[in-house]
Amino acid sequence: MIGPFDGGEPATLLETPFIDKESEVVPDEGQVYQKHQWSRKTVDSQGKVDFMEIGITREYVGIYAHVYVHSQAMMSAFILVGSTDAYAVWVNGCSLKTADIRRPWSAGQDRIRIRLGRGWNRLLFKIVNHAGGYAFSGRITDMQDQGMPGLRYSVSKPGEDMNTLQIDAWMTCTDVKLQDVRYADKNIKLSLSPELANLTPISVEDATITLSALDADGVVIIQKQIPRSLSVIDLQSSEIIKMIKLVDRLQAEIQWAQNRDSAVFEFQPVHLLNAILSTKDIRIPAALQKIQATILENLQWIRIFAPERIQVTRDVVADLVQSYADQGWQAARAQLNEWSRIVSDMTTDLKTNTIFFTGNAHIDMAWLWRYEETIQVCYETFESALGFMDEYPGFVFCQSSAQVYWWMEQRFPQLFEKIRARVKAGQWAITAAVPLVKTLIIFSKWIKLTPFRACK
Repeated sequence: MIGPFDGGEPATLLETPFIDKESEVVPDEGQVYQKHQWSRKTVDSQGKVDFMEIGITREYVGIYAHVYVHSQAMMSAFILVGSTDAYAVWVNGCSLKTADIRRPWSAGQDRIRIRLGRGWNRLLFKIVNHAGGYAFSGRITDMQDQGMPGLRYSVSKPGEDMNTLQIDAWMTCTDVKLQDVRYADKNIKLSLSPELANLTPISVEDATITLSALDADGVVIIQKQIPRSLSVIDLQSSEIIKMIKLVDRLQAEIQWAQNRDSAVFEFQPVHLLNAILSTKDIRIPAALQKIQATILENLQWIRIFAPERIQVTRDVVADLVQSYADQGWQAARAQLNEWSRIVSDMTTDLKTNTIFFTGNAHIDMAWLWRYEETIQVCYETFESALGFMDEYPGFVFCQSSAQVYWWMEQRFPQLFEKIRARVKAGQWAITAAVPLVKTLIIFSKWIKLTPFRACK
């Protein structure tokens, strides 16, 4: 790894090349660039490096991570990527994915399909930190997310093999997107478009792309070649219904020159129905919208918590789409009411438990910013919470840390009095009676109890 590099506007940080011709870099351990040095870093079992644990705590910086990967033959694989925050990845100098995102780290947040050539491959990442935590993980796996023991890795520049490096150019489909849905004259028409990763000097227009819809046994239900000029395929109502009833996955096959590549993607009928109902071409009466929303919600419960009932989901979606196509939206009311009753009965047992989602303001106390900014963040957060209480009578806010209440009392007495009133009304809960909330990962009872005693 090398970095951290400063510079660049926050909005365009990921696009900033901290190294000249970054995609072409061929690093070696110990190599120096602009006072930074390529150095070996140890990762854990998930392939993670926490940059903050090794002293890199600054915001709006970038780091490069690189590894040489040796494969005995040309093969497909996947990279499981976790990051906080944004990242970009190159394979053998070709851009594979750019994710300009802000998020906390977790393992395997993104699953990226790659192609490894025979010999040594160059795998380069750029990881950018915007605010908060700063970590990255990458792990190469097979289709079942298992490790690939046949691969070899090196952080040092390979020797003789580099002179005879054989990289096979390739082209693949990374996803199939629902491009458009249209509804006219009782006919539903949708367009599917593949997203391509092209690591060849060949234009995509010179490739042949075939999209196949397969059932659970791999039998082709629908197969269409995508026109090169449009890059999309159109499906009519009858084909859509056939997909809903039978199709389990989509397969995109690309042919160019003498080469071929294919990729398989999961197909979810519920997502398709949701897209159809959301099209702007459809004007659904308010009375039907509520019924449809209930059906979609219950179908999601079945999909997630009772996958063995998936055939019911297919039947519901197919019947609704068929009704809409044959009779129009107004005339489909009977089917809507019937299916709403059926799927509601089927999900009663799935809803015996209640899931609560609780928001978190997450105020870090003068961590990567100055003391005064922390006080201002507390003030703005509390002001927003009090506003929510006016707007939503059932809204309850919990706040720990005696220190922040002292700040409000000293700096913003009017706001503090509003908080006192909400505490009496039961809408503001004071929790964790310590000066500042801490992580209790220490074992000494005396150390744990001292802050509580001091606060009391």
